[in-house]
Amino acid sequence: MESLLTLAHTRRTRGPRGSTAPPGVNDLVLDRYRLLECLGAGGFGVVWRAHDEMLHREVAVKRVPLAPDEDGERVSREALATARLAHPAIVALYEACAVEDAFYLISELVEGETLARLIASRALSDEEVLEIGVALACALSHAHARGVIHRDIKPQNVLVPEEHDERAPTHEGLLGAAKLTDFGG
Repeated sequence: MESLLTLAHTRRTRGPRGSTAPPGVNDLVLDRYRLLECLGAGGFGVVWRAHDEMLHREVAVKRVPLAPDEDGERVSREALATARLAHPAIVALYEACAVEDAFYLISELVEGETLARLIASRALSDEEVLEIGVALACALSHAHARGVIHRDIKPQNVLVPEEHDERAPTHEGLLGAAKLTDFGG
């Protein structure tokens, strides 16, 4: 399978003063995404809330730094796997792009909390836990039917929206209860 790195258009992303340093708040990346707030960081990258200057909407921008000798194959797999999926209980991927020293994944911004945080704060009722479980089962069924296996299912990779997506087709109103993310495991 051809790597997304060879498929993606490579663009320069410049931080302040024309440097190629990691971007920060208010920087414009990929010539269109204005970084607004860092949402989280882990071993794999940093996720930002950003404003899409072209389409005038908020998105999530995941920046995965690449080592000088790294080709980004892992993040390419995540992008290719996620691009095959379109389901209300899976975070939608809008764009994937390689730059000189990083790979960017641009996706739907989900306003809410991770399942991990909600579990830690004991914020969920038994009914809500059931709704989340059904939504995730539907998401995984959709992914498996398309040959995509999520290899890192954990509460940190489940986003629980503040409000259900009323536009999402539902099974008894349950699919808007959670969104699975991070198919790069």
